[in-house]
This record gives sequence, structure tokens and C-alpha cells, in this order.
Amino acid sequence: MNRSLASWIGVPIMLPLVCGGCGAIPEKGVSAIRVGGFEAWAEPIPDALAVGEAAFDGDFDQGITTLRPFEGRLWMGYGDATRNLGSEIPVEFRWFAGADDPVARTADVFASGQGARQRNPGDTGEEQIEPYRVVAGSLWQPGVDSTNADEAWTQTKAGIWRSVDGERVQTKLIEGNVFKLESVDGEPIWRKYRNIPGGEHVHDIAGFDGSIYAVGSGADHRFEFGNGKVFRYLWRSDDGGETFRTVLRVEVPAVGYDTRFRRLLASGDRLYVLGYLNPYQTEGPIEGRSIVVTHRDGIAEWVDLEGPLSEMLPLRTFEVPEEAWGLVIARKGRRGAEKVFRIDGDRVVELEGWRDRRVLDVSFIPGDRRFLVLAGSGRPEDGEPAERFEILSGSTLDPDRLSTVARLSDLEPRSFAVFNGDVFLGTEDGRILRADLDLDDAGR
Repeated sequence: MNRSLASWIGVPIMLPLVCGGCGAIPEKGVSAIRVGGFEAWAEPIPDALAVGEAAFDGDFDQGITTLRPFEGRLWMGYGDATRNLGSEIPVEFRWFAGADDPVARTADVFASGQGARQRNPGDTGEEQIEPYRVVAGSLWQPGVDSTNADEAWTQTKAGIWRSVDGERVQTKLIEGNVFKLESVDGEPIWRKYRNIPGGEHVHDIAGFDGSIYAVGSGADHRFEFGNGKVFRYLWRSDDGGETFRTVLRVEVPAVGYDTRFRRLLASGDRLYVLGYLNPYQTEGPIEGRSIVVTHRDGIAEWVDLEGPLSEMLPLRTFEVPEEAWGLVIARKGRRGAEKVFRIDGDRVVELEGWRDRRVLDVSFIPGDRRFLVLAGSGRPEDGEPAERFEILSGSTLDPDRLSTVARLSDLEPRSFAVFNGDVFLGTEDGRILRADLDLDDAGR
């Protein structure tokens, strides 16, 4: 497990954070960062890779979808919500105890009465795990796609009666999951809540003004969903996640469309609810469908988001720790250029220094104003050179300025995180690599 990958990785370079074209002069309060050579560290999903290879002839998502440090542990994600890997083998919450311990451990999931019978104590009933979110000091995970067994379990519940082709039938319900990290005798466990009404897909979760919000897509009843009546949803909980209710659901304009609220970002007195409308049947242009939520005396109100971000497909959001602003990664249409926006209260501003990159992940360095960015040069068209990947550094003092720290070669990264003073990188083929991170004290 400690085989060096130095021959796979370009020689790391040490650069100050400087503005392009103005000379190698460090910005005040910002200083050099060095990322060492990456080495193999862990191969945490051999069971999932073997089952996926057999079930899908290798045509499935094999990547480490996310890496999230939280309270001394490093949590990871994996799975495939398109091919439904979790219906073939339990997809679990796996974690690492420290930077010097590459053994992946599995947390139990408390799921009594919250879905189908578990196949093992760590069975989430999910096809894929991504992303993790911190809400009111606790770690949460939205259930992006329930397994076939969980969906069948929900359909045994009594739905409403309605007339279908002259016959009175009882419709079947749809529900989604959210998970909250807890502790029992010092060991991490996840509590499962199958309590999202209509949640075929639950894509994100966030805290806002004392409430918990979640977003996704689906339909209240299987009858609706099966007949192409898809809705994008905003859900809210005011009891710490014990129950959720629907705040808003918006139907597609016609059969052949998909629509989802996909990402959340809370900033100041606003909650940005970012979504899209996709005419997948005709492969027409994907359009943004986003709103901004505020509270008046605890009651949610919203208006349509305006400006360039409103037209784009939201991909990822990042909250800046201990600050009131965040980042949104979005793309114009199916294969258009990606852009990065800084959201600070009512201000939405594009960060032009991030242009011409495909941003995969952002990791904020604990106790420091600096952060690292994992980015590619953009997915190539047929016949074009392979995508190039790099790690860049920036500062919350001036987030529009980035500087290359390391260039990666002969591997395809998916996610990364700073954990216990090192950089951990998840790959598209199910591995985790590790590199030293050298900092001085000027950025703290």
C-alpha cells in the first residue's frame, strides 16, 4: 500500500500566490504552499469494484466521489446512482481514523423502520454517497438515489385513491433519505431518516436561519413519476431533521423533460436554491432554474435568481468555513464552459481568475486563510489531447487569484481534501493517494 507513485506525478513546484503577469511578488498575508509527490495510500472499495465489474461489465462509476474531513476522521464517498450499484452491493459510509492509517472502516447505520431490511449493519439503502454537508455543527448526507429495495418498501405504504382509466386505484408513494452522523460509545454511527416526501433524488442539504432545507427531484406518487410528471423540490425541516415537508415543487412543462433543484448555498439572510430544466428527450439546451429564499417571520419567501448564474447548470457549491460567503461552480448547457461565482449575501460575482478550468473540488486549509483547488483543463472533444489536471492555491483574502502548486500526470483525479496536514486525492479508479503539505505560518 506504500508503493510510490512518484513516476506518475509531475514534479511538484513551489510558487508564491501572485497575480498573473505582475512578477513573483507574494500578496500580503499570503505565502508559499508546497504539495509533495503523491504516493498510493488506500484502495478502499475493492468489493464494490469487483461487483460492479461483474454486474455492469466494467461500465460504471468507479471513482471516489468525495472526501470530507470531520472531527478527526476522513469520510469518503463512492457508488453509482446511474447504474444503481447500491442495489447490487451495499454502499456504506466508510472512513479513516488518521493520516497514517489507510484502513477503511465502515460505520453502522441505524435504519430501523426507515426502509428495506438492511443486508448488513452498514447498508445505507443508497446507490451512491455524495456530498457530505455540515449543518448546525453536525455532519449530514443527502440520499441521492434510494436502492430498488428501499423504493419497493415505500411503495407498500398506503397512498391516495384516484381514478385511473375508469378504475379506482391506490397510488404508491415516493420517499427519499437523509442521514445524520451521531456517536455511540465513541464510535460513529449514521442515523437514517426516510422522511423526504416525493424524494426520488435528494441532492443537497443545508442549514438556514434555524431550519434545515433539502433539495432534489421526484414526484409525490409513483403514478406521477412513471408517467413523466417530474417535479423539482424544496423541502424544509424545523425539528432538526426528524421530519421534512414540501415547501415548493415545480412540474416539468411536458413529458420528456427532467428538472431538479440540485444545490444549496446559504449566505447571510439568503438561501440560494440552484436547479435546472433538461429537455433530455430532444437533447435541447439545459436551462437554469434557480431561486433565492428568504425568511420573513420564519415564513419562506422566494424570488427567481437573476443574472448570469441563473442561466447555468449548477454543479457544485462550497461554503467557506467561518465566513458568510461561498462558491458556486456552474456550466453553460451540456458541454459549455464552466464558471465560478462568489456569493456573498445579495452579491453574485464571477471569479474571472478561475476561468478556463474544470473545477473538481475545493479544500479549505484548517486554521488558515488559504485553500486548494483541484481542477482540470476541460473535458476534451474527440481527437483532442487528454485533459490535464493541477492543484492550485488561493486565499480567502482575494479568492480571484490562483497559483499553480502541483501538476498531475498519468492519473484522473475525482476529489481531494486536506486532512491532518496532508493532501488526500481520490481517483476515478477507486484509489486514494497521499502527499505531504508544507505550509509556513504567514497565511494563518
